[in-house]
Amino acid sequence: MPPVSPGQFAAPRPRPPDDAGAGRRRTGLVAVALFAGTLALFSRTLGYRFTNYDDPIYVTGNLHVQGGLSWEGVRWAFAGSRIDFWQPLTWLSHMADVELFGPRPWGHHLTSILWHAANAVLVLLVLRRLTGAFWTSALAAALFAWHPLRVESVTWITERKDVMSGCFFLLTLWAYVVYAERRAAGRPARSRYALALAAYVGALMCKPVVVVLPVLLLLLDVWPLRRLPVPGAGESTPAAGSAPDGAARAGPGRVLGALLLEKAPFFALAAGGGILTLLFQAEGSAYTAQIPAPARVANALVSIPRYLGRFFWPSGLAVLYPHPGAWPAGATIAAAVLILVITGAAVRWFRPAPSGQPWLLIGWGWFLVMLLPNIGLIQVGYQALADRYTYLPMLGVVLALLWTVRTVLPQRTPAWVTAGAAALVLAGCGARTWGQQATWRDPLTLFTHALAVTRDNYPAHTFLSYTLLTEGRVAEAEAQARRALEINPRFATGYEALALVHIARGRPEEAVAAYRQELKLNPGSAAAHRELADLLLQLGRLAEADSQVREALRINPRVALAYTTLARVELAGGRPGSDVSAVSAYTRALRLEPRDWMLHGELAGLLASLGRTAESREHFETSLRLAPRNLPVRLAYARMLGDAGQTAEALAQVRQAAALQPDDPAVQAGLAHALEQTGRLDEASSAYAAVLRRQPDDADALCGLGRILLERGQPDAAAASLEQALRANPADVTALVLLGDARARQGNLADAAARYEQALRLQPRDGSVEARLGFALLLLRRPDEAIEHWELALRLDPKIPGLRERIEQVRRQAGAGARP
Repeated sequence: MPPVSPGQFAAPRPRPPDDAGAGRRRTGLVAVALFAGTLALFSRTLGYRFTNYDDPIYVTGNLHVQGGLSWEGVRWAFAGSRIDFWQPLTWLSHMADVELFGPRPWGHHLTSILWHAANAVLVLLVLRRLTGAFWTSALAAALFAWHPLRVESVTWITERKDVMSGCFFLLTLWAYVVYAERRAAGRPARSRYALALAAYVGALMCKPVVVVLPVLLLLLDVWPLRRLPVPGAGESTPAAGSAPDGAARAGPGRVLGALLLEKAPFFALAAGGGILTLLFQAEGSAYTAQIPAPARVANALVSIPRYLGRFFWPSGLAVLYPHPGAWPAGATIAAAVLILVITGAAVRWFRPAPSGQPWLLIGWGWFLVMLLPNIGLIQVGYQALADRYTYLPMLGVVLALLWTVRTVLPQRTPAWVTAGAAALVLAGCGARTWGQQATWRDPLTLFTHALAVTRDNYPAHTFLSYTLLTEGRVAEAEAQARRALEINPRFATGYEALALVHIARGRPEEAVAAYRQELKLNPGSAAAHRELADLLLQLGRLAEADSQVREALRINPRVALAYTTLARVELAGGRPGSDVSAVSAYTRALRLEPRDWMLHGELAGLLASLGRTAESREHFETSLRLAPRNLPVRLAYARMLGDAGQTAEALAQVRQAAALQPDDPAVQAGLAHALEQTGRLDEASSAYAAVLRRQPDDADALCGLGRILLERGQPDAAAASLEQALRANPADVTALVLLGDARARQGNLADAAARYEQALRLQPRDGSVEARLGFALLLLRRPDEAIEHWELALRLDPKIPGLRERIEQVRRQAGAGARP
């Protein structure tokens, strides 16, 4: 006995038997048309770029995702990610896209479109199986798939989680309906129940918005599955065998208890997904508007009619709808009244067909239940509502609407009239959807459009400021940031945008003030503490930088970038043991982000400066394995190899860099340096000269040329080249030291000592420079100071050859009164 019949709570028309060949062919043809039509409608997206709105976090700037599919990536997806919520299958999908398509956005868009097209087919199959109304189910599937509200979920690559969780959600419903059918027919159904549970796990592993699905299953048990009798709705006996354990014979209470027990595994999975979501969002410190509880409840009430309005008249759709903070009492009351009226009407008509329309209450319940996780009772982000939040809830509205229209139409309505009306509706939706996709062409268009169709949209002003800043339009970026803060002076993220503008304009102190204002409004932002620490470090305010970065790590100890800031603070402080502390900080960062090639490269450089060549080499090679086309790391590796005496390998690394980008000045400078280290000074000099012909103020090339001139015994020419290098980069420690050497050879010992002292102020605790300064002071007849600097040099680098003997010699000469 099928669970749906023309009787109580049944669909208006029974579906044909599943084994009807003509029915299967018709279903197949319509499914193919749905799939192809969805692909064609959203094909406009294939030419669009990534956005700067979460796409960097999810794809373009996510090093784990950019690494493609790997066991390490799988481990991170399941156990390492702390972004938004637990979504391992979504992460694996993005990794697979990188593996298949690399950085080309069209492939990432295509994957999202394919998921959505598959969902269109699944909606057809699920609704047909539930209700038996084939053409109404087909229209519902097309309306779901082609409605303009779908654009955000499909076109925004970050929202891959919507279409993926939707697919597993629909598979769960499909398996559950088959399970209920088999129970009603007295056939074994455990495998279908297990399949439903497995699909539900898949949905939770894509986006936990489906935590409310067990409640929806109970609604479907009422209608159309008729597994649960509802008092007051007329005689309602469940289909034989459909209620668990034969509880139907014991009355509605026993049936409900048995059905709840049947759903217990689903509720347990939902509870686990909800707990994980709360933990992830608490740890992730995502950008969130601080909204009081009464205002959140008011916004939840007002959002329901706003969503319905966007369904029936999808105009003015935008990526961001700003939260007003508080709604007028009149708007809140009106929304509450509308909700009560709709609910009352649905309850009033909740009685058996044909005199009643049970699908009204079930569809309305579907909409409310599925919307509940995103309704804003727990505020996440800045928005009051979002188009993407309608992906699954609107299926309930479609169900209530189309099945009602189907029953109220006169029985003798010609088929061409209903088909024509349906075609007009779908054509209008398709045209609007095609046009809405254009707003996602690029970030500038996206946020400009949002500002055009909304009022006082301070988040959109802020994101437009970020976008303009990346395009170098600093003045416009500042205007947008200030406009955001003019609308909402308590918007913490607006101060972050303003801080970045101040940095771009060379106003660091004003940037510090903006960051402090952001932290006053949002003291729990680990990112803001870290960014302020970076800025304070650049300003040389080490104690403040240290305090800020440690606060960032206290708030969230899983931020890898905070450990790198801590390492730089330690190194800048120059305290005893700071090198070891810095290495430890980088090591902790890499435990969190093992695929970060930049971290590996920075740690490699630090280890090289400490003389730990083998470890440095290991991290350089790891960095280049992860990012083989990264020229700065390859050139730094070549320099380390050359300094370690492995000149042939150094030259090989530079030649690999030159094969990647032969005209890059940095590559040519690296080649010159490698040639210099191998003793091929003529070739090195020519290479440096080639760099300087293209970039006359290249400090590295000027410094390298000065070094060669010194080695050739031309201190005057060397000094001229090094002075030019310092004009280009006054903080170039190597140029300062070499200029000191040139001055010493010119006999200008006082200036030589001054240059060494200047280098030590920029880079303290350098044994070789301390030794040079000692020799200059000795020749200036200041032996006591010379010995003091030599002893410090030996503490820093005990391996400086002959220095101990020289100290003893000077002491003996000083004791004997001899001239040094």
